[in-house]
Amino acid sequence: MKEIIRKRQSIITLIASLSITLIACGEIKAPPTTESSPPPASESKATEKQTTAVTNSVNTSKTQQITAEGIGVAKLGMTLGELKKTLPENTEFKVESPLIVDWDAIAVSQDGDVLYYILYPAGETFEDSDTIETLLTDNPNYRTAQGIGPGTTITEAEEIHGDATLSFNWSNEAREYVEFDKLSEEDIKFRTQQMPGDDQFAGIYNSPETEEVNQTDKFKEAASIGSVEIYLNLGEKEEL
Repeated sequence: MKEIIRKRQSIITLIASLSITLIACGEIKAPPTTESSPPPASESKATEKQTTAVTNSVNTSKTQQITAEGIGVAKLGMTLGELKKTLPENTEFKVESPLIVDWDAIAVSQDGDVLYYILYPAGETFEDSDTIETLLTDNPNYRTAQGIGPGTTITEAEEIHGDATLSFNWSNEAREYVEFDKLSEEDIKFRTQQMPGDDQFAGIYNSPETEEVNQTDKFKEAASIGSVEIYLNLGEKEEL
């Protein structure tokens, strides 16, 4: 009996030694640990790009976000001097006179790219001590928290903010705006992008030549938002 036990122990020892040798030689793989291995580099980068794309489509950077309070770091109610202290030294402030009918503006630019405009009545001056009351941007990099901004098609905006209503007033330089029935931000106004051709309106109107104020819920397929305007105390101000 003792001889049998010694033989069994010898066999077990031999098997254990052989297994260790094979593992060291790479012929037998050690069992995986319970820790998860990182994904391959290519898979990791693809996932990162996908996540970034989704984030950028909805969560606009706060430095490029349009809200009822401001555009990027430019906030309604702050002075021009305060804004200058907030922005980098390479920021340029250039007077545009006029920018549009009845309105002059200070174009705020970086690297030759206009970020937004500070508007004020034509013929007046705007100093560092003056308060910012009206901002406008046509820069497609600036968006609301929902991803709506210059360059967004009206069809895309409807998917987020509901049905669109387009309108213009001949006495207001026929500037066309679009509103959405689920968007309650009254201090944010979306102006349409002018369309090519003789009829530059994005909306399709029944008799625009005979009516002073025109409104429609129909628009051209390529209709889009051209610029976004925000106002301080909109109730006391008129649209541009």
